Amino acid sequence: MPPGILLIGLVAAGLYLAVPPLYATYKETVISMLINQIDKERLKVKPLAPPPVLPSAPRSAETVASDDEILSRVLKWEGGYVDSADPAVGPTNAGISIAQWQTYSGKPADADTIKNLTRSQIMDFYRDYFLQRPGVQGIRNPAVRGAYVNMLAMSGQVRATRAFQTVLKVMLDGMLGPSTVASINAVTDPDLLIEAASCSLLDQLKSGPMFATFGKAWTRRLEDFLPKDLKGVCPGSFQ
Repeated sequence: MPPGILLIGLVAAGLYLAVPPLYATYKETVISMLINQIDKERLKVKPLAPPPVLPSAPRSAETVASDDEILSRVLKWEGGYVDSADPAVGPTNAGISIAQWQTYSGKPADADTIKNLTRSQIMDFYRDYFLQRPGVQGIRNPAVRGAYVNMLAMSGQVRATRAFQTVLKVMLDGMLGPSTVASINAVTDPDLLIEAASCSLLDQLKSGPMFATFGKAWTRRLEDFLPKDLKGVCPGSFQ
């Protein structure tokens, strides 16, 4: 074989082997940057009105078993289109603001854009923003993953992760790193972990100024991801 052809073949083989991991690293970096930007924007959105009418059932009868079920249950609590009177917040749909959608889509957006978001677009946003975060897919048990994603959507990464880290008795850095994920997956009683972590987050929320207004809704939302049979970790908090 001529040396030139051999060299081309070796280069092609090297690219074939190198491109997938390079692309994976690139994709993870882009997603992380996107998540960080949207996190900053979500912190600007403050709840200005009482929550919508709560679902009649305290929690769903079935345990979530897939990512689509996790998203559907989370979105049940995020509500629909709300046109806030505060210009600093603006309109939101399922909790998605104009700024967040612009960051996510990379395109200009206005109130009509947010109002006309389809269910599919909203699901894609929540899937990419929450379920594709580093570490989340590493949580093997779907019910535990669902409880974590719900807390993430409710209260942000730091509070959600610390709720689990407090129960696991690991370093409280608020980051869902490999060590925390491994500790979550090592738990032999996932139902107990979900209940204890939910109690931990509820304790964090009770210390905040908005609990008097939103405490009932937050409690009911956490209940929606609890196992059917409770261990009584925090008596009186959950039904």
